[in-house]
Amino acid sequence: PPEDCDPGEAKALLNPFGHESTIWFEYPRFLKMKRSVAGHQLERIENPTLLWKCYWERNCLKDVLQLAGFEGGKSMQRIANNSRFQLLWTKHLKSWRDLGLHQRHNHFPGSWCIGRKDRLAISISKKQRQHAQEFSFLPESFILPVHSERLRQRLKASKRTSLWIKKPLASSQGRGIKVINHRGAMRLVAAARQPNASSEGRQKPASRPQVISSKTRRVPSLPARGCVIQRY
Repeated sequence: PPEDCDPGEAKALLNPFGHESTIWFEYPRFLKMKRSVAGHQLERIENPTLLWKCYWERNCLKDVLQLAGFEGGKSMQRIANNSRFQLLWTKHLKSWRDLGLHQRHNHFPGSWCIGRKDRLAISISKKQRQHAQEFSFLPESFILPVHSERLRQRLKASKRTSLWIKKPLASSQGRGIKVINHRGAMRLVAAARQPNASSEGRQKPASRPQVISSKTRRVPSLPARGCVIQRY
């Protein structure tokens, strides 16, 4: 491996099976560690034009990419032609067909099945019906307002001292997560069942779709749609 490569110089990691090489990512400088090249074969990329475009520019991401020889970032948003970039760090693409063979994206198709709390709850619920024993450790989830009546019956059968976990639809990093009591869960069900009048006179649900899930002390919380509420 070329030991005299300067930090920030683009290097490629050769594939031992003859496939396409990939970009070599060095550890960030603040770690004060050198990534081991044992067992790897590297080569310089001559006259590289490595560009990346992002929707959110985070210092940790920018530092790693700059260290690997990439240029660009949030400043490239004004460039509409995405075919120029090797890496797109953006929201989900509207069409994955627009990506070239040389391009990579920070999402993959269908990731909403595990990324959105409602769709994760639906996917897990299907697996629980197929493999009840293997998925018995996961809590039951309710999507409001779709499952409001079913949840109301579940709350009626639950102890009034029970606690529930409420999670928002598409938040992250723990934002919006709350622990509520039995009465609070009943209020959410009532709000989901009560329609509001829209500006055009039509009826619409009073609350956004949300998920409520039961949780015991042994069970980890399960995300679901809009809001997740799990018995604690």
